[in-house]
Amino acid sequence: MSESRNLPKPAGAEVFSAADINRQMAEREAAEAADDLRHAKEQQDKQKALAEELPKPFDRSPDQLTQMVKQLVTHAAEHGQSEGQVYGFPSAMCSDRGRRIDDSEPNWETTLEGPKFA
Repeated sequence: MSESRNLPKPAGAEVFSAADINRQMAEREAAEAADDLRHAKEQQDKQKALAEELPKPFDRSPDQLTQMVKQLVTHAAEHGQSEGQVYGFPSAMCSDRGRRIDDSEPNWETTLEGPKFA
């Protein structure tokens, strides 16, 4: 049995320890956490930009709107979809998280209050 312990190591076999593996795992987790944080910041920035754009007047001509709808319909058809979203905003912009919109209740727009940023 002691003979098998003295066998030469295969070429390219490197010695590594549990500490090396733990360090690699910690580095990977840190990189994933940084990516998650970056993604959350991007989403927050998008919501903030949207909240700033909502009250502004819509500055597109009827022809431009027609072209946008055509592009939406074409894109949906090309992807085998029978519907498309014309406009959307996060439910965080509503005091009831969008419940009144989902339930088609009147005066849902009174729940709009903008996103809550930390």
